[in-house]
Amino acid sequence: MTTWTRPTTLEFPKVWVTFEGKGVTSSGTKQKFWIQDVTDDYKEEIIHYIITGYLKDTPIYRYSKFTDDPQSVEDYVTMWRKILDQNVSLICLTQDGRGQTSVVGFNIYAVLHKNANRNLVEIMKGRVSKMVAGTQSHIWNIKDIFTELNIDFNITSWGLYVLPEFRLQGIAYELLKAGREIAVALGINVSVTLFTSFGGQSVAERVGFRDITKCSFEDFERVNPLFKFPGIEADSSKAMRLMYIRYSDS
Repeated sequence: MTTWTRPTTLEFPKVWVTFEGKGVTSSGTKQKFWIQDVTDDYKEEIIHYIITGYLKDTPIYRYSKFTDDPQSVEDYVTMWRKILDQNVSLICLTQDGRGQTSVVGFNIYAVLHKNANRNLVEIMKGRVSKMVAGTQSHIWNIKDIFTELNIDFNITSWGLYVLPEFRLQGIAYELLKAGREIAVALGINVSVTLFTSFGGQSVAERVGFRDITKCSFEDFERVNPLFKFPGIEADSSKAMRLMYIRYSDS
């Protein structure tokens, strides 16, 4: 999945987007943010926020009790580190009044080729990671998205997260929308992403993503009795949705 490498001809690191938040600072001004490439000095900080925040906030990981299985956490962290090394992930940053830079959120992107192995179960060792990867691989393989969309490459998000203190300012929307900038610069005109939560799906719809296929959590159990996320319906998450956007149309 991670054999693709970023062209050396593309500027790195690059600031892709600047914008103002919805809130107002203590001085009465709009807070300013920017979205740039993830550089090496931020990668382990992102891994920290994945473990302490993303895995606990994202319904499929929370309701599978993912963090109770250290091997499963290690499996996915290993995968995320490899994805980060493609150098196409994005980080949102801001500065306070003293000029101190803080991480606001991130979107972990990977570039996938049509011949890439999308069976995640093969690289997992943990009990829960195998189960979660099984559901993700199942929905990715319901349709041949590369043939259906007539593409050789797509850029896909493997984790969109905003720190709690920066939520409700449109950061997730900006991070997802910014995928267009880096994709077009790479000559990739389609993003296909598996959105597993109601919140993520809502943001994706606002950006312009449309369904390719979806699978309800009830249907996952029919496919395999081990594909269980007990209580996830209480989180308003009814299904995983594989969604796409064609940037030439947006």
